[in-house]
Amino acid sequence: MNKGRNHIALISTFIFTVSACLYPYQPPTILEAVDILVVDGFLDVTDGSATIRLTHANTLSDANKAEAELNASVSIQTEGGNSYTLTEQDSGTYTIVGLNVDPTAKYQLSIHTPDEDYLSDYVEIKQSPPIDSITWEAMDNGVNILVNAHDAAGSTRYYRWDYVETWQYHAAVSSDFKLVNKEPVYRTDAERIHTCWRSLPSTKITIASTVRLAEDVVYQYPIAFLPVGSNKISVKYSILVKQRAVSKSEFDFWEQLKKTTEDVGGLFDPMPSQVPGNIHSLSNPGAPVLGYFSAGAAKEERFFLDHSTLPFHLRKLIRQPGCQVDTICVVPSIPRAFICYMDLEDLTGTETIGSALYSETGPGIIGYTKSTPACADCRTQGGSLTKPAFWP
Repeated sequence: MNKGRNHIALISTFIFTVSACLYPYQPPTILEAVDILVVDGFLDVTDGSATIRLTHANTLSDANKAEAELNASVSIQTEGGNSYTLTEQDSGTYTIVGLNVDPTAKYQLSIHTPDEDYLSDYVEIKQSPPIDSITWEAMDNGVNILVNAHDAAGSTRYYRWDYVETWQYHAAVSSDFKLVNKEPVYRTDAERIHTCWRSLPSTKITIASTVRLAEDVVYQYPIAFLPVGSNKISVKYSILVKQRAVSKSEFDFWEQLKKTTEDVGGLFDPMPSQVPGNIHSLSNPGAPVLGYFSAGAAKEERFFLDHSTLPFHLRKLIRQPGCQVDTICVVPSIPRAFICYMDLEDLTGTETIGSALYSETGPGIIGYTKSTPACADCRTQGGSLTKPAFWP
């Protein structure tokens, strides 16, 4: 009996000692510097184009944006010896258009940087079945965007989707006037800064497999989520979905990468571990390379969603914080029925003027509302005043 009590006392003492000596532990793989090339490349047979993005992975402890690989020599070649050189378009992105792609040939990606040479495995062209439809479903907390597809021949089985979202939205405050020499002048239609459109590409890995299904059918698969109150669904939303059939090896790569990064971010965010793809270093065969090069005929489908079609509980609009308007009086001598933030003669020229205020007892403008560009100019939220060509 005393022996059992001694064991209990010993265990209690051990637990107390351990709990009293807990210190944060940073694994070496998180702290040590890394320099791993990240490659995301696709040869699209549909329009004869190719886009290759080159960056370098960061450690988890590094909050900086992934560094792009600049001034690299990038080319795509066939088994028959034909070679096509890509042109750098912006930071780390290399493209080519107008290729006459042979769907029966195999293609390989070649990358030359000042430090190393890289080469991909040869890849075959994968034909993607068309997208059957894109739909949406209302949830309690937002909207799910869903995709449907099938392959009657049953030869696809592995799918990957990328997309570009575009949405129309309004500034929190309407600016009816512009300042010219500190005087409010009514804006023309071309000068309005209330309505914008913004586009962003997908950053998450979206894949699905039908291997375990009797038929090669993807039904109501969620590819994007729009939370309630998001300005993406405040007016009109559109999504351009690109569907690709991928090989099993490529699917396995993206699946492993998704598992590795689902709590971290996307392909170009810091990596907690290496996920091997089909890119290899020729200069240093043991050097890790992250990424995959593939080729195929992608299928696209565009879908629109209007704010007015949403159920009532999803039409909630979250007002931008701090966007209350102030008041400007035309002249200090006017008796005020309201408290003026400033007089017109005190304008500095940096203000954004909203609407006019009129007297209840007579004609004429007695004041204006005033706001900040962050509240009245939709461009401050990253959008553009130019309506996209595909917008209805």
